Amino acid sequence: MLEIKDPSLTLGGRELLSPHHSFIVYEGEILCVTGGEGSGKTTLLRVLMGLQPLDRGFVNTDGDLLDERSAPYLRREMGYVPQYLDLPDETVEQLIEEYLYMQVNASHRLNQDHVLAQWRAMGIDKAYYQKRVKDVPRGMLQWIMISLIAVTKKKYVLVDEWDASLNRQLVMMGLRQMADNGAAVVVVSNDGTIYSGCQKHVALSEWR
Repeated sequence: MLEIKDPSLTLGGRELLSPHHSFIVYEGEILCVTGGEGSGKTTLLRVLMGLQPLDRGFVNTDGDLLDERSAPYLRREMGYVPQYLDLPDETVEQLIEEYLYMQVNASHRLNQDHVLAQWRAMGIDKAYYQKRVKDVPRGMLQWIMISLIAVTKKKYVLVDEWDASLNRQLVMMGLRQMADNGAAVVVVSNDGTIYSGCQKHVALSEWR
């Protein structure tokens, strides 16, 4: 369960979050965050990860309060897909190996075979494994990141806006699979297909 309760956050003189943006996402649910440019959608994801403190209110994960001390530990159970990716100049294979052998993921004892099996389920061409990250389209990199979150079975999945090149029905299938496997999913999107596939919705006010 991922909860944000009575949040209040003002940045640069703009109120981005207020108590009516409170919500709870349970395991097996997908919540869609909508809003215009500058409305605070990405900031909300940062709050949920403990990277942006609130002025008031709190974030709670399965009864554990997210604060400065607990956030690094609780983030181990989170998978995050940003809208814009700033990745090192290396191959996709190197990137995946680094992810799988991070201390937080090492206990899963996963390898290339597990990742490629997930790729087959998600329709990802295995040829991407040998490509350099800079040569892979942004949307496909987001989809590859989702595959890594899925294979490591993160409890909380946070996804910023998708690249327009990705098939929205395929995206929803991937998110639904993770929710069905027990994840609480929060996705930022103004797309109708994704919106309609979510059980819960939070609308952030457009900045004017």
